[in-house]
Amino acid sequence: MAEVVARCAAREVRTPAQYVARWTEVAVVARERGHLEGQAELSFDWPADVDAARPALEEAVCGAIAAEEGCGEEPARERTRELVGALMEGGSRPCQERLTKRRRVAGRREQMLAEKALGHGEVKDDYTGKAIPANKSDVDHVVSKNEFHYAEGGFMLDEARRKAFANDRDNLAVTDRSVNRSKGSESIPDAKERRPEIDRRRTRHTEERAGEAVSRHRPSAAQAARYYGKKVAPEAAASGLRLGMRQALGLCLHELTIGIFDEVTDICRNGLRADETSYAHAVEKRVAEIWRRVREKWRDMLSAFRDGFIAGALSEVVTLLVNLFYTTSNRVVRIIREGALSFLRALKMIFVLPDGMTRAEALDAATKAMAGAVLTVCGIALEEGIERTLGALPFAELVVPVVLGVLVGLATAVVVFCLDRLDMFGVQANRRREFLFAELDARVEEALGAAESASGGGVSVIL
Repeated sequence: MAEVVARCAAREVRTPAQYVARWTEVAVVARERGHLEGQAELSFDWPADVDAARPALEEAVCGAIAAEEGCGEEPARERTRELVGALMEGGSRPCQERLTKRRRVAGRREQMLAEKALGHGEVKDDYTGKAIPANKSDVDHVVSKNEFHYAEGGFMLDEARRKAFANDRDNLAVTDRSVNRSKGSESIPDAKERRPEIDRRRTRHTEERAGEAVSRHRPSAAQAARYYGKKVAPEAAASGLRLGMRQALGLCLHELTIGIFDEVTDICRNGLRADETSYAHAVEKRVAEIWRRVREKWRDMLSAFRDGFIAGALSEVVTLLVNLFYTTSNRVVRIIREGALSFLRALKMIFVLPDGMTRAEALDAATKAMAGAVLTVCGIALEEGIERTLGALPFAELVVPVVLGVLVGLATAVVVFCLDRLDMFGVQANRRREFLFAELDARVEEALGAAESASGGGVSVIL
């Protein structure tokens, strides 16, 4: 028997299941050799089950050693303590930590089962109200630790406070093991759709208690401000750099694409220029011309980078302020970023007039930019709702953004057309007036020229 225990103790242990397995083997051998009687259960599901059965197993090992080696009780007991100590220890540090956690969870489970006990080895299910076997029950987190971590700001808390939430009795419920496995990290209303035996009237009080537990452990606005305050400066700078580089690179690629298109169109329509001796020479000269055009836009690129940096940093700060009260999703961050960029562009056009643009034209352009931003934000929000509805369909994540992008583009064109028709700032009326004056001047000049030609240059007209 001593050799069996020593062999099991020498076996490498990395998981709680392997720890339980070594004790199960010792129990089976002791039972086969007649040293363990009255123990109907020889397999263990939890390390805590092993801890509960360990005194009986120690007595069995001690009796086996005394009988097989012919030694007295004290030497056998000393040898047993040494072997059982080796059997309890060993394994990696993470394994020992998991064993400790399993024992703590099992102890909490036993305490709750004792409170819910109905007699005859049964307990009351908090979700269904039915009596279930105690050995087929689990202790479930009503609000999952995953939901508390991400949706309620648990990631801002230290390890001790997260453990305090995990052990809060108001957020724990005893239920059937199959219900717990099926529920997973879902809320009770979501789990009800797949488990009709869950009684919503009965679970309402359980959910209220869990909500109170979440409120007690959720980080306050001041704690959230301190947490994000340490991160906002570097993250705002990084977000500003990313958006600024995107804007500058977009302008550079735009100018490069326009230059290539113009030069390719020219060479296809008009052929080689007079100073171009061959197509290779033409390509070389035109590439140099395109590069010159791109370099001349460096001021505009710096301006685009500056605007993008300010908008990116501003969106990060706004996200921080929103996160003090509500955890934002990736799409909400996109909405904030796009809205901040469009708002900044509109303000820039209003207060810093572009060259050759009047105040009315700036207001008109800013209005169209903000209308486009509103439509873009609506498209992003609608995208999330449609993906949730059609999430089960194949390729939904690929098709939905493309279709919505086309629809948002068409809607933007229609809105811009309507704003032009409304002409709130008189821009279109001024353009029509300027066009008419220009056309009238051209015709007058043409008439004067025709009259002068007809009279041989001796006609004078007084206006």
